[in-house]
Amino acid sequence: MSVYEIHAARAQFVVAKKYADPRLSVEKTARLIGISPQHLCRVLRRERGLTFAEVLREARLGEARRLLRDSACSMKEIAFRVGFRHPSQFTRAFTMDSGMSPSQYRVRAALGDVAAVGDVHREQAM
Repeated sequence: MSVYEIHAARAQFVVAKKYADPRLSVEKTARLIGISPQHLCRVLRRERGLTFAEVLREARLGEARRLLRDSACSMKEIAFRVGFRHPSQFTRAFTMDSGMSPSQYRVRAALGDVAAVGDVHREQAM
């Protein structure tokens, strides 16, 4: 395993554990794993093909999808639980990522109609 792969895995671990912190940043993550923010950005781009913001958004929206499917939490509560500072910011990010609003996703999930919806929309955007 290369140093880049190790740093990327460590960054992914930090994001997976701390995604709910609205103050989580590339600087804070880099400090936690002991590298510079610039190096962390290079590592993530090389190993994942994503920016730090994209990695963080991916983690937050993945948990939001789970909460939309498996809980009765309000949209506002879900937004704050997954680290968004404003519910409108959450709704915008979710809609851009999945092609539907969080409310629409929840309804479709209840009907069993959301298997890999976010993945399909992301592939179409590429």
